[in-house]
Amino acid sequence: MSTQLGAPKRSDLGAFTRSELDVRGDPADESDGPGVRNLLLHSGYIYVCGTFEGIHGESRNYLAAYNITTGALDSWDPAPDGPVYAMAVNGTNLYVAGDFANIAGVARTRIAKLNLAGSGAAVEQGWTSVVPSANGLVRTIEYYTTNASLFLGGDFTEVNGTARAYLAEIRAIGASAGDLQSFQCDTNQLVRWIHLQNTDVTGGTLTTTLIVGGDFTTINGEARNYLAMVMPANGAVRAWDPSPDGIVRHTAQGLNQNLYVGGDFTNIGGGVRNRAALFEAETGVVNLLATDWNCDNSVHCISRGLDTASSVVGSFTNMSGLTRNRAGQRIGTGIPTGWDPNCNDKVFTSWWDGSNSKVYLGGNFTEVGGSAKVAFARVNTGAGTLDTGFPS
Repeated sequence: MSTQLGAPKRSDLGAFTRSELDVRGDPADESDGPGVRNLLLHSGYIYVCGTFEGIHGESRNYLAAYNITTGALDSWDPAPDGPVYAMAVNGTNLYVAGDFANIAGVARTRIAKLNLAGSGAAVEQGWTSVVPSANGLVRTIEYYTTNASLFLGGDFTEVNGTARAYLAEIRAIGASAGDLQSFQCDTNQLVRWIHLQNTDVTGGTLTTTLIVGGDFTTINGEARNYLAMVMPANGAVRAWDPSPDGIVRHTAQGLNQNLYVGGDFTNIGGGVRNRAALFEAETGVVNLLATDWNCDNSVHCISRGLDTASSVVGSFTNMSGLTRNRAGQRIGTGIPTGWDPNCNDKVFTSWWDGSNSKVYLGGNFTEVGGSAKVAFARVNTGAGTLDTGFPS
């Protein structure tokens, strides 16, 4: 059930600057209750999506945008009729996906393309060829610059009426926008997260690969437990196989093409790593880096700042033997830093805004640092102190 947040509680690569790192998180499940499931920072606005009906006292269903300078809610209001779990941006288009049937006043089945905030009323931008649709929830999307396309992951088994099990690609712009692409890389269970990553595939030559995480144990006919690396051109599964022993909820690119992985696992790449791990992402080589971050419950998102600092958010209350309630940070292989937002409930997503020394958080929480702040908050990158005046 969705409810108003802030009201009294009831019983591709290169698309972002280094100060706007793509560090969204796993949207988890609707059963987790009302809250913010994902964030996206772009051109002076922070986009917020999730399972809410109203946010911080404002009338916004499932999707909203705030000006990061003033903290003001933008007039842009797409008003989808169901939850939004994922967002991606390219040029003047914001792509959104989730479990809705209508958005911006038109029928759209779980996938839509909108204008950006700051440009007046929200308008569905239309699809040149086919209006895309999925027959199940879409959890994650990623824009692929090379193909001008959009990768989708989720609970669906059909896209545009054609069989695609949990993973698909559609054309995003151009004369064939909306068309399902030939890429087919079916999994046997749902996909929770996808991201495009520069990877050392041929011993020094970088190429773009698609990292896929979720609940699956096979992908494109190959045995892979919860995590896989595939080629976006044809879905070929790479030899790289860390084989975690639990669900993967989030992945992100780190320094030097390293790969962060977060989820429910306790063993990955042949080593003990409790819910978070760092790899050298090279095909055929499972090179586990750093020491055990040792989180005592699920990790939903790992985000890296402009140096070696890595912030982790999720359901945990302890990290490397120290109390860290749902959010913590490490530098390199060291113990957790003093960054401690201290959230009183799950954090599903974060976005590191390095240019302004801020980190945005979204989840189910009602307090941050002991102060009331429901589901959406901004903290500083130093100690994790709450920005009490945001949103305004």
